[in-house]
Amino acid sequence: MARVFISYRRSDSKWMAGRLYDRLSEVLGRDNLFFDISNIEPGEDFVARIGEIVGSCDVLLAVIGPGWVDVRDRAGRRRLENARDLVRTEIHAALQRNIRVIPLLVDGASMPEESEVPEDLAPLLRRNAHDVSFAKFHTDLDSFIRVLQRILAVPEPASRTVSPTPPPSVAARTAEPVATTLPFSISLETAGGVASTLIPKGVRLPAEASEVFTTAADNQTAVEVNLALGERPMIKDNVAVGKFQLADIPPAARGVPQIAVTARVDTALILTVTAVDQATGHKQILDAVDLTRIDVPRQIVNEPLKVAESTRDSPNDLSAFFERLFGKGWRAPDPAPAPGRLDLTLTPAEAAAGVTKEVAIAGRTMQLRFPAGIKEGQALRVQGEGPPDKDGRRGDLYVYVRVKN
Repeated sequence: MARVFISYRRSDSKWMAGRLYDRLSEVLGRDNLFFDISNIEPGEDFVARIGEIVGSCDVLLAVIGPGWVDVRDRAGRRRLENARDLVRTEIHAALQRNIRVIPLLVDGASMPEESEVPEDLAPLLRRNAHDVSFAKFHTDLDSFIRVLQRILAVPEPASRTVSPTPPPSVAARTAEPVATTLPFSISLETAGGVASTLIPKGVRLPAEASEVFTTAADNQTAVEVNLALGERPMIKDNVAVGKFQLADIPPAARGVPQIAVTARVDTALILTVTAVDQATGHKQILDAVDLTRIDVPRQIVNEPLKVAESTRDSPNDLSAFFERLFGKGWRAPDPAPAPGRLDLTLTPAEAAAGVTKEVAIAGRTMQLRFPAGIKEGQALRVQGEGPPDKDGRRGDLYVYVRVKN
């Protein structure tokens, strides 16, 4: 029988509930989690059945996103005002049975006000909540898992006829550190199948890297993010990690959309990659990939870092690596633009507010959108607009920002 019930609204926090379920499954086992009412048989009284399931659990996790209190039905009425609302029924059943109810606040949500919830959910507002952010999902959840394991290991009151110790499948399996440095580079496929390093081999863990991409074609409405492990220059020669697609990008001239790709890897070698369309906020995730479970051939692990090293910087310094790769404010401008590089000057006001610039590239004109807050030395990567390689495949163009009055 499940010991932890996950209550959530699909329209408010489905992404979080799915990630939470996957992560807790690794620690507690799937048999100890109740995630969805889909296994309630047709014809059953769902209120009675939910009450029975919740009553057999030790903990209910109430996942609360920013729109949790204001989700509405087709008639425009708040779902929480409907006594038959599933989320209300689940939480009310847990509160009635006095089991542990833990609000999980996600995406910056805060606890509702008393005026925003029905009377039967008022006790929820007195329960101590735990925050889980998108950016720090694994860090936030690791600390919560330790608390949850302690709760499940505590003997229940005498009035509850349950075992005082958790079953073997609930034994602690926390994400222990397995590495202090990254044993291989994490790369992203760019034009021509080139493996472009996001996080290089040898950096200290945990590590995070972000890069802004734009589109290579007019009215391009989707980009594919394809990742691999290894030091080889072509993505096909490295070890595949996974791929996903960010779709529904509003049609625009090439170079205008801004797609921010962020990779994070922790000391347990858990990788999370997100792609966000900065105009719409639409995002997709390659989530919680356990790199220790990927078979990386020893010859790939032993290959040297594919990016030329500088004698003044250590490969363990991630910030120094990106300074060498992309340029920062401290670095003097190149005496002449290198192939695949274009320098463009913005005023301080343009850099602060963001601006669209018309840029001439290889005899053609295209528009590039520079996001608000871009800094001196940062670069936009324009896929497929750089110089061709020896096989005629076009590389990427890096447009570096200079900020001057």
